Amino acid sequence: MDKIIEKEIYLGLYLGGIKKDKSSLLVLESYKGQKKLVISNIESKFKNAKTEPYPDEILKKQIKHYKNVKAIGASFPLTAPPCLPCKLKCPGVSKCVVPEVKWMVREYKKASKLTKASSKDRGIPSPYSERGLDYLIANLLEEKFPLEPAFGPTRSAFYARGQFLMKGLKDFNFVEVSTRASLWRLGLKYGIRKSVLRNFYRSEKSEEHRAVFLNKLEKDFFLYEEDKDLLIENKFIFEALICALSAYAYSNKEVESLLPQITRKKAKFALPE
Repeated sequence: MDKIIEKEIYLGLYLGGIKKDKSSLLVLESYKGQKKLVISNIESKFKNAKTEPYPDEILKKQIKHYKNVKAIGASFPLTAPPCLPCKLKCPGVSKCVVPEVKWMVREYKKASKLTKASSKDRGIPSPYSERGLDYLIANLLEEKFPLEPAFGPTRSAFYARGQFLMKGLKDFNFVEVSTRASLWRLGLKYGIRKSVLRNFYRSEKSEEHRAVFLNKLEKDFFLYEEDKDLLIENKFIFEALICALSAYAYSNKEVESLLPQITRKKAKFALPE
C-alpha cells in the first residue's frame, strides 16, 4: 500500500475590484519531508452570471473546497483604524491614551525632530483612517513602501469586502500581507538586486522583473512552465503568489515580530524576515 504523504496548504488571496474581476487565488502546497514547494492551482475568474452573479460567493466556495489550509495570506486590511472601534471619550489625537495612537504620534514627532521635515514629508498620523501598521510600513522599515491607509478611498472598499469574505470563512486563518514589503524581503532572500526590487512595479519592466524573481525562486519550487508564464503575464496572480509565500513564512515563524503597540490581539500580519 502506497504511503500517504502529509500535505499542508497555503493560500494567497489578492483582492481586486469587484467589477473588473481582478481578484486571484493561488494554492501553494508543502509536502512533509520534501524541500520544494508546489503551486498546485491558480484561479482568477470569479464571475459566472448564469449560476452566481456575486463573485465573492464563488470565491468563498473555492476557498472552502481546500482542506488542511494552514493560512491565507490576504492583500486587504484585516483590522480597522484604532479610532473606529474605540469607545473612550476622545481627547483628540495628540492626547490620546490608546497605545497604538500614542506610538504613531511619538514616531511622527521623533522623525520630524530628527529630520526637521515638514508634515508634508511624512504625513501627520490620522488614526481614524490609518493604523499603526500602515504608518510603519509606509515610513519606518528599511525602505519606504507606499501604502494607502486602511480607510483610504481604495483600501476601505477592500476592507469592507474582506470582512464580508472572512465572515463566511470563519474556520480559516487569515494573515494580512503588504505585497510590496513582502516582495522586498523575499527578493533579498533569493539574492535579487535592490535596484531591481526598487523598480519592480515600473510598468515598462514589470514582466521582466517578475521573470527574474521566478527564476530565482525555482531552486525552492516546482513550477509548471504554463504557471510560470501566467505569473509573468498577470501581475494580480503574481501578487497572490507573494501573499501565499508570506502566509507560508508566517506559519513557519519566519516573519518579523512587529511592535506590540501596533499589533492588536486580533491582528495578524506577515512580514518575512
